[in-house]
Amino acid sequence: MLFRSNAVAERLLGTPRAQLLGRSHWEAFPASVDAPIGQALRQVVGAGTDVHLTHHYAGEGHDLHLEVDAYPTGEGGAAIFWRDVTARVRAQEALSRSEETYRALFTEMDEAYAVVEVLRDEDGHWTDFRFLDANPAFMQHTGMPYPVGRTATELLGTPNPRWAQLYGQVADRKSTRLNSSHRCISYAVFCLKKK
Repeated sequence: MLFRSNAVAERLLGTPRAQLLGRSHWEAFPASVDAPIGQALRQVVGAGTDVHLTHHYAGEGHDLHLEVDAYPTGEGGAAIFWRDVTARVRAQEALSRSEETYRALFTEMDEAYAVVEVLRDEDGHWTDFRFLDANPAFMQHTGMPYPVGRTATELLGTPNPRWAQLYGQVADRKSTRLNSSHRCISYAVFCLKKK
């Protein structure tokens, strides 16, 4: 039987306490019977163990993602505490979809793209750069092996110092973006992080 319910649960469920109290959990929330939350609650009561889980509850007109903490009570029941984390879960799902879209674009586009960390020598001059990310087109256009995690010096022996200076100029924020063409290559250099 449901013995207590607070105002937050009442507001979130859109159900007055009077309609919940005195009913069994299974009567009030029939969609939970065979769901992971139902199995968890049976474990709390049957084995007398605490249970903590995140559960997507869809039933009785609800579509909620809940973080649930359930504890056995001395009377052989369960005390259930839950937080609505629907907004957080949906934001994470949206971020994941966005990352998948970015990764597909990054991997499939024809333009070469690389992210580098510009490195200074002991005198403070920009002399090298380390590859943090690169798409397949970058390797096709440059003929380089997979560069991520390696410096231009490790890859090329003696890299053209012009590139490190160019990247350093953007990193120093003397320019927020550089667009240029050299022979048959057109390139844009910009800083990913704002200082």
